[in-house]
Amino acid sequence: MFIFLGFFSRKIGLFRKEDVSVLKNVIIYLTLPALVFVVVYRSSFSLSFFKIPALAWGVMFLSLGVALLLTRTLSLKRETSGAFILTSAIGNTGYLGYPLALAFYGNAGFVRSLFYDLIGTVPFVFTIGVYLAENFGKSNKSVSPLRNVFTFPPFLALIAAYLLQFLAGETGAALPSFVLGALDSLGNVTIPLIVIFIGLSLELTSIRVFWFPIFLVCLVKLILSPLFGYLIGSLFLKSTAFKVSVLEASMPTFMLSLVIGSRSRLDTSFISGAILDTTLSTFLGLWIGALIAFLYFNVFPARIWLGDVGALSFGATLAVCGLLLGKPIALAIIGGVFVVEVASSLVQLLSKKFRGKKIFEVSPIHLWLQHKGWEEPKIVFRFLLAQVIFAVLGLWLSFF
Repeated sequence: MFIFLGFFSRKIGLFRKEDVSVLKNVIIYLTLPALVFVVVYRSSFSLSFFKIPALAWGVMFLSLGVALLLTRTLSLKRETSGAFILTSAIGNTGYLGYPLALAFYGNAGFVRSLFYDLIGTVPFVFTIGVYLAENFGKSNKSVSPLRNVFTFPPFLALIAAYLLQFLAGETGAALPSFVLGALDSLGNVTIPLIVIFIGLSLELTSIRVFWFPIFLVCLVKLILSPLFGYLIGSLFLKSTAFKVSVLEASMPTFMLSLVIGSRSRLDTSFISGAILDTTLSTFLGLWIGALIAFLYFNVFPARIWLGDVGALSFGATLAVCGLLLGKPIALAIIGGVFVVEVASSLVQLLSKKFRGKKIFEVSPIHLWLQHKGWEEPKIVFRFLLAQVIFAVLGLWLSFF
């Protein structure tokens, strides 16, 4: 919801591009370091946590290797190849990983996600990632990767929290409660701001031009990367650390790839398209998974029902995704069954108002078919066949 709020706020002019940059700086320099510091300071650590960033580097190197092999078969421009590799190898383990780890596994999961991101992803981004961008891009600017790593505010907050926690354990001198309270208040706004920032940063681009390479980015980032994380993590990680690592490995393309790619003059249209598609694919994957679980128990005779609240939410989600991708016509065709249902009720109302009589005995159309003697399983299966045809036709038209 906050993602869509951020996206449409920018589209209607409520926020400008300069405001997006200001919000990014607020997150990086103020709220995120505060959140990192408070959570780390209040948590307990063990040396086993450092296995998590080792897994992160392993996953990113394997994904990078697969991306390098794929670029050899795609005949892309050099700057587009660099964008392809960058977006395939590195995930949004901070801006998206933090909220999900915190939501699913609480503070224990959040702490482990910090290690994955700040000791795994962040150093990789500002060393290997920056090097790749400079190597494939058109820029000749020199970079200082180590300086970028050690001056990244959340990374500094992580080190400061760890050192102060160690000193508190040795001397018994803890930070005053009012300091922790102030930092806690500042850190609490981080997750909503991060999710809004994702929405503000999403760009509609000519995805159609790069549809196949971006599809391969989704394949590497959303399927192979978590698979690598699962296989590596099963060797030496347990419980929460294993679950969080696989979750972080499945994150979509990281937002900073657009900043790094722009600085090194990579193909930014490809990068923004990959960010949009992988982010939406992650969201839709969760959505489709929930829908499959629902349908399993909804088969006749149904054990659970969706109801208007669920149905309207699913319909609204489908509509928003269609608008985000700039495919409203394809959306109307893909949702052909919904259109027919609404149209039958609309025609019934207009006929009663202007002609004084009904067209159907009852509406919408599925109730009319039931009134005609069709059994519910028959109606559902016929509508399912019609929906498959509408979906295939709509997906075909979406490529034109």
